[in-house]
Amino acid sequence: MIRWTLLATLAVAAAACRPTAVEIRCGKTSCASNQFCASKQLVCVLDEAPTFFVESPTPGQLVAGDTLTLSGAVHDDNGATSLELSTDNGNTWVQVPLAGERFSAKVALPTMDFQSFPLTLRAHDSHQQAASVKIPVTIDNVAPAVTLTPPIDGAKLNLAWFTS
Repeated sequence: MIRWTLLATLAVAAAACRPTAVEIRCGKTSCASNQFCASKQLVCVLDEAPTFFVESPTPGQLVAGDTLTLSGAVHDDNGATSLELSTDNGNTWVQVPLAGERFSAKVALPTMDFQSFPLTLRAHDSHQQAASVKIPVTIDNVAPAVTLTPPIDGAKLNLAWFTS
């Protein structure tokens, strides 16, 4: 009786697995591309890439300081195992600490005068599925400069220029 229950469970799980172009074998069953094989139970299990919820900064936000706080959450059906940040369009990556699904990190900003700055987050799950999100911000942390020059010798000033 116990043997029959186990075989019936495997048959139901096997029926849920559909064939795919990239075949993952799970016993006598092929798993779909968004599934992996739980080898001990020989069943296909749905596997999805991580998803993001970025609280700060918001896309297009104007940032005026020398740092910005990056915060939010990463969710994954198998638990996100790593989170990385790139500030150079994916050429280099640095690790962002995760506390469960939450993250919060201070990012040092370059000196820029009202220029676009790319932030890209990338998460991996335990099955090496990856997802990324781009958060473009505009940095304006250069103070305006005022230059005063003396008038040319013999110049005449009009009082109306200085009153409103």
